Amino acid sequence: MKEADLLGIVGNTLVIGPFYGGDSEHQITINQWTKDDLIERGVPVYSDYSYIMAILYSVSHEEYMSWKSEPLLEETSIDCSTDNGLPF
Repeated sequence: MKEADLLGIVGNTLVIGPFYGGDSEHQITINQWTKDDLIERGVPVYSDYSYIMAILYSVSHEEYMSWKSEPLLEETSIDCSTDNGLPF
C-alpha cells in the first residue's frame, strides 16, 4: 500500500497528494493540536495555496507564479456556418 504524501499545511488545512494517477489532491481541516503535531513531524507550512500547486506541477514556486501571470492565449474563432460544402 502506498503511503500518503503530506504536501503541506495552509492555514488550518492539511493538503494530501493524489493517491493514484488522475486523482487530485485532498484537503482536510485540522485543529491546532494536530497542526502543531504535524509541524513537529516535519510537514511544511505555506502562506498560500500557490505553493501546493507548484508542488503538484513539479515546478518551483517562482515558475508557477510566472505561469499565472502570463496572459491567456487568445481564443481562435471557429467557423460554424452551415454552408461548408458538405451534403449533410
